[in-house]
Amino acid sequence: MKKERKKGSIVVVERFFNVRYIFFFAFMLSFGVLFGFFRLCLEASFLWLLFFVPILPIPFVFSTDRKRTLMTTLAFALAFICGFLLFYEKVDEYQSAENFSGEHNVVGTVCEKVQAESYTRVLLSDIYIAEKPSDFKLVAYLSPSFSGNIRVSDRVVLRGKVYTYQELMQNDSFIGQKIADGVKYYCFCYERVQAVGQADDLFLTVRARIEEVVRAGMDEASASLTLALLLGDTAGIEEGLLENIRAGGIAHIFAVSGLHIAALYAFCRLLTDKTRFSRAPAWTKFLFVSLIVLFYGGVCGFSSSVVRAIVMCLTAYFCRLVFINYDMLEGLGLAGAIVLLLFPTLLFDVGFQLTFTACIGIGLLSGVIRRGMGGDGVWLNHLLIGKDELARRATLHKKRVPLGLTAQAWKWFAGVFSLSLAAQMGTFPVLINAFGFVSGWGLLLNILFVPLVSASFSLLLLLVALSAILPISLSGVILFFPSLLWSVLSLLFEAVDFSGFALTGSLPFGAVWAFYLFLVLSSDKLNLKKAKLPLIAVALALFFFTWLAPYFV
Repeated sequence: MKKERKKGSIVVVERFFNVRYIFFFAFMLSFGVLFGFFRLCLEASFLWLLFFVPILPIPFVFSTDRKRTLMTTLAFALAFICGFLLFYEKVDEYQSAENFSGEHNVVGTVCEKVQAESYTRVLLSDIYIAEKPSDFKLVAYLSPSFSGNIRVSDRVVLRGKVYTYQELMQNDSFIGQKIADGVKYYCFCYERVQAVGQADDLFLTVRARIEEVVRAGMDEASASLTLALLLGDTAGIEEGLLENIRAGGIAHIFAVSGLHIAALYAFCRLLTDKTRFSRAPAWTKFLFVSLIVLFYGGVCGFSSSVVRAIVMCLTAYFCRLVFINYDMLEGLGLAGAIVLLLFPTLLFDVGFQLTFTACIGIGLLSGVIRRGMGGDGVWLNHLLIGKDELARRATLHKKRVPLGLTAQAWKWFAGVFSLSLAAQMGTFPVLINAFGFVSGWGLLLNILFVPLVSASFSLLLLLVALSAILPISLSGVILFFPSLLWSVLSLLFEAVDFSGFALTGSLPFGAVWAFYLFLVLSSDKLNLKKAKLPLIAVALALFFFTWLAPYFV
C-alpha cells in the first residue's frame, strides 16, 4: 500500500513499508521447514496451511506491477514448498539410514574432543561402522586413561557398543537438534583407542595446530578461554566459571559468530585499505578478504552463525564494489536462505536462532534506540558549549562544529548500548525458552566485553597464527600478554556471582509471536504515524496476556 502526496512539483511516495523480497523469501522458506516439522514429526493436519495463505497476497497489496507481483507471489510459494521438501528429504535420510546395534568396530575422524572428569567425549565424522560407511556423525564416550593420546584431526579405530539416538533415549520421536548436528550414533567404548594417522582435512589440521600452540604457550585456564574465543570450544573451561559467564549473559563471545567474523572482516579491510595493499585492484582485495574469512570459517566448522556472518559481510563488500545500496535485512535474508537451502534442519539449532534473531533485533530497533538517546551527540554538544557559542563557531568556520570529546564519548556509548539492547531484545524469546533464564547482567557486561572482544580478537588470532607458524618453543613468549590479560579478566567472574539477577521461566508460542510483533511495530520500518502507539500497546497487552494467562487459569 502506498500513498502519493504532492509537495510543490515533487511527488513524495509514502509506503506502509518497503518490501524486502529476499527477506520474505527466507521467511517463507523457514515457514516451509517449520510446517514440515509439524506435519512429519507432530502429525499436524494440512489445515494448518490456512495460517500461511494470508502471507502470499502481501506483494499484491504493496505493488501496482501485477506481473512482477505475481512472479513474487509464486516465488514465495515456491520457497515454502522448497523448505517443506528439503526438510522431508533430511528427515527421510536420517530415519532411513542403517541402524547399528550391538558391539562393532568404528573408524572415524576426531573433529571434537571434550575431556570430563570421568570420561572423554569425542565427536567422529567420516565414520565406518562394521566396515560400512555413514554420512552421519557418531559420539563416542571413552575412558580418559585410554584416550589421552587422541587429538582433533586424528583418524581413530575403536570398538564398543553402538546405539542410535532413539535406542539410547528409548524415544522414537524426531529431535530436530540431532538432525541439525548430524549425529545419529552413539558408542560406549571401554577398550584402548588406537590412532591410525591424520585425517586429510586442512581445516582440522590447522585447528589441531592452534590447540597445540595455545596449550603450549599459556596456562591451562587462559588456554581454555583462548580456544573458546577463537574456535568456540568451551570444553576446557572450568564448569563453575563457565556457568558464571553464562549467568552474566556474555557466553556468546565463546560461540564463534557475527561478532568474531565482523572483527576479522574489519581487520582485513583495514589491511587492504590503509596499507600499501590499498594500491591493489579492488577485486584482488575482495578476493583476499574473502579467502581469509572463509578459511577461518572452515577452521571453526562453518557453523550456521559463521556462515550467516560471512555471507552478510561479503555481500555488503560486494554491493559496495558494484555501487549497490546494501540493506541489512536483505543481507540477513540472503544469508538465511543460503543456510536453510543447504541445511534446512538448522532452523531448530539454538545457535542459528540466536544469531538471526539478534540481527533482526539490531535491524529493527538499534537505530530507533540510538536516535532516542540522541546518539549523534549533537544535543550534548549544544548543552555543553551553548547555542550562542555554537552559532559563533559555525559562522567563523563556515561549517558544522565538530563534536567535543564528551559528545564523541556519548555517541560511542549510544552506539554500543543500542546495539546491545536491540540484540538482547531480539534474542529474548529464544534465550528464555532454550535455557530457562535471561541474565539481568547481560546489558551491562555486553557493553564492556563486546567492544573489548571486537578490538582484541583479530590481534589475538594474529598472535596465535604467528605462534603456529614459528617453532612451538616461542609460543610462550608470543602469547604472554594475552595470557596475562585473560588472568585479569577471569578474576571478575571468579570474584562476582552473576547468577542472582535473572528472569526465569518460558514463553508460550503465542507470546513469542506477540513479542516479535511488538518489535516490528516499535521499529521505524513501518509507516504507522498516529496508529503506532495504540498498535504497540495492543501488541504489548497481547504479549503479557498470552504469557501470564496460563499462570492464572
